[in-house]
Amino acid sequence: MPPKPVEVADTISIYDPALDKWFEGNWNIFYQQDTSKYAAINFSSVGDSTVIGGTPGKKILLYSIWLTIGSETNITFKDGSTNISGPMDFAGASEPRGIVVPLLALPIQLGEGNSFVINSYSAAQVSGTAVYRLD
Repeated sequence: MPPKPVEVADTISIYDPALDKWFEGNWNIFYQQDTSKYAAINFSSVGDSTVIGGTPGKKILLYSIWLTIGSETNITFKDGSTNISGPMDFAGASEPRGIVVPLLALPIQLGEGNSFVINSYSAAQVSGTAVYRLD
């Protein structure tokens, strides 16, 4: 049974605290069907590993990345051949053995046709998942 509405109105009001102002009017509200795709992250090689291959004419939107690292290495995320992160230290003394990157509100948009690549400095096992859409 759906919840009962507290109030029914013909318009929606949105408050902007920075302006201390209410905006009223007719708003377009859209529903987007979930078209998420999932890519396994599973490699243990040194250098670049393509996680999501690029598609000509499309952009990859990364919504979430989670991974674990089996032994000490530095990880760099890449948009094709361009770094989109600096080297991140993992699995050494006092270093994390994994990462969760939730990007739901502001996904990372890769360049048109580019692949999502992870570079590993050493031959460590890197495992996880990347959640993405093609735009």
